[in-house]
Amino acid sequence: MSVRYRLVQWTRVKWAYDAVALACVAGWVRTFELVSKQTWSGSEALSGSVVAARAWGSCAFALLTVVLCIGPLARLDRRFAPLLYNRRHLGVLTFLVAAWHAKVVLGYYHGYSDVSPLESLLTWDTAVTSASLPFQLFGAAALLIFAVMAATSHDFWQRLMGPAAWKWLHMSVYAAWLLVVAHVAFGALQFDHHIGLAGMVVGSAAAVGGLHLLAARRDGGNAARELEGWLDAGPLADLADGVPKAVEVAGAERIAVLRVGEGLSALGGVCAHQGGPLTEGRVIDGCLTCPWHGWQYQPHDGCSPPPFEERLPTHRVRLVEGRVWVERSPQAPGTALEPVAVALAPDAEHRAFFVGYLPLPRELRGFVFGTVLVLAVGVGAGASAAAAWQSSPGVSERDKGVSITGVLSIDPYGVLHTWLDGEAGAVLLSRKGKYGVADKLEGFDGQAVALSGLSLQRGGVHLLEVQSKPDTVTLSPAASSALAALTPEALGPLTVQGEIVDSKCYAGRMRPGSGRGHRACAQLCIRGGIPPVLVSEQGSWVVTGPDGEPANIDVLPWVAEPVEVTGELWRTGALVQLRVDLESGIERL
Repeated sequence: MSVRYRLVQWTRVKWAYDAVALACVAGWVRTFELVSKQTWSGSEALSGSVVAARAWGSCAFALLTVVLCIGPLARLDRRFAPLLYNRRHLGVLTFLVAAWHAKVVLGYYHGYSDVSPLESLLTWDTAVTSASLPFQLFGAAALLIFAVMAATSHDFWQRLMGPAAWKWLHMSVYAAWLLVVAHVAFGALQFDHHIGLAGMVVGSAAAVGGLHLLAARRDGGNAARELEGWLDAGPLADLADGVPKAVEVAGAERIAVLRVGEGLSALGGVCAHQGGPLTEGRVIDGCLTCPWHGWQYQPHDGCSPPPFEERLPTHRVRLVEGRVWVERSPQAPGTALEPVAVALAPDAEHRAFFVGYLPLPRELRGFVFGTVLVLAVGVGAGASAAAAWQSSPGVSERDKGVSITGVLSIDPYGVLHTWLDGEAGAVLLSRKGKYGVADKLEGFDGQAVALSGLSLQRGGVHLLEVQSKPDTVTLSPAASSALAALTPEALGPLTVQGEIVDSKCYAGRMRPGSGRGHRACAQLCIRGGIPPVLVSEQGSWVVTGPDGEPANIDVLPWVAEPVEVTGELWRTGALVQLRVDLESGIERL
């Protein structure tokens, strides 16, 4: 306790606590990154930003699980009290880790376009459909709750708001936890289908829920027998000096009854600070001390020692034939009552009692060190498993600095028609970021040019991210003649089931370039002019409107969801279009 508010009252215990927490975070993220690189490499390598987003996100989920388990663990076994004492530090760290995860996600999936990342988050991928839910908004709402909790975690805010309002605000962590579970279930688990990842999420939820139920069952003892407004607290002989006994009251907060020397008193059993269980505390320097954060109260009047001003209600006590009776109705907070005189009781059997501003008791050191060792093993195992159980991003070929020659066409999308060894080819085009090439290369439409950039190929889709200005070239007579003769050719109707994706990320620019997490990114890419492609087990085709016009805007509601598409196939050289009436020719599955 401190007379003045300080940002952090550092002690050796807090330094050690924070050092272990930071080491666990660093260990989780680094282990996740290393295992990801070892598991997926070469043509199946995950993008660095994807790995970072998943590493920080999974770490935040693990931290939140630990934070929520500490409370019931401390109620079930008092040896966990050192983890509880500085839990707010762990809560703030959880928010910071989650915020970094959000930063990576916003910068990667919602960046690189003319739409601000925040606008993208709140605008794209927010629809509720039969195939998806706006899981990113679930995560954003949870992060907002964490931000408010972190900003108000200091005792200054607890005093300003009042204990009840402050406690209610911080109980919203359970709403945030449910949002996080939904965020993961409808997001990451929709792409990474490994049973182990689902088991980790279900297991963490079961651990949080199960421990809280066990703690509630332990604390939900039978209410004390009541007679004419007085509660039977049991034999006086059961009360040891300095150790409170809990008296359960039906429909009300429990009461703490305790002997201090030759005096018997009773006061409210809930700490005025954060609702800590005073009935599990100990008497230190004549004051009942809360096991959560060490706040203290004088037994005879429920007041904190000066200069502190916290007050608890007190209860009258009487002794009848060796049994202690406590009046159910409390006195006003801070009401002084003369302790009932009793014979001096023997001291309680010694047991370790942790208060964070005092040295760690010797009896708890082995348990705490063992807990830290279990955490270290858990960090390594959890991060390794989460990283190894990720799904393959798909095999794709990436070549930097590639130069491709052909005839440029920008209608309906940027395409370079090529002729190599007597065979026609079609290379889709994009610029850096989430942009097409029509507005930049319009002056070269129909000309033979050489374009340089990053070549991406996957599943029959070949795309070039143009990274330099085009150079006009002279084609060989055979290539010039063949490409000049290209004309659209109708191939007939087609009905097929598949998924509409942006050709750039699907071809391998972002790995993975699919899944619920990539939906908003794909929408931004297509909106920016990158050709949309329907991918199915039968093949892949560029999607256009019914007359072969660009369909970038009209196709957005259907992106990254399973659909059935009916349209007409048209071929121009090696480029095959699926011309679709998007008002009637597409349905969600």
